[in-house]
Amino acid sequence: MEKYFRDQKTKVQRKHRAAVLSSVRVTPCTDSAQGSVHRLDVEEAITDNQLQTDVMVYLLETSEELAEFVRTFSKAVAEKPAKKDRLQTAFFDDGVSTVKVDKNGQGLLKVWKQQLLQFKNISPDIADAIVQAYPSPHLLMEAYRKCNDSTEQEKLLENIVVRRGAGVLETSRRVGKEMSRRIYTFVTSSNSSEVIK
Repeated sequence: MEKYFRDQKTKVQRKHRAAVLSSVRVTPCTDSAQGSVHRLDVEEAITDNQLQTDVMVYLLETSEELAEFVRTFSKAVAEKPAKKDRLQTAFFDDGVSTVKVDKNGQGLLKVWKQQLLQFKNISPDIADAIVQAYPSPHLLMEAYRKCNDSTEQEKLLENIVVRRGAGVLETSRRVGKEMSRRIYTFVTSSNSSEVIK
């Protein structure tokens, strides 16, 4: 589309230059008489189409852009069910803000997971991975005590593998250095006014 408009502009400029350089008087003619389409006409048609049919229009220049758009769109459609499930099992499972813990300790894993989910940028997948590795804060504290120094403690969680999605769309990543450091600071800090960034 842009190439078309550039070509049209170039043609008009060449005609104008030829008219200026020649001594012959050329009568001006409009592009619409020659059947060309102006940018404003295209934009108005697209806007009208979007308003009347409730669709989105994407102008793509190359076949590579089209292929990338189709890939992105297909991936988003394929991941939609997994994201929907993830959102439904997020922080407030049953639509309430509390987790019931009975006398036998049932529900403690959910409390631990909810506590982890309160950190910024921790998804349910990351919280699940940490809870699987360390099913309670006590076990995490024990693991911190077994470390040799604070650097090792800060890196304790960074290599825990986090699996997202299922089947063909399954991806994996690690908890990461920054998230590991923040959780370490939260669990071990004795300064009640410390801000965890």
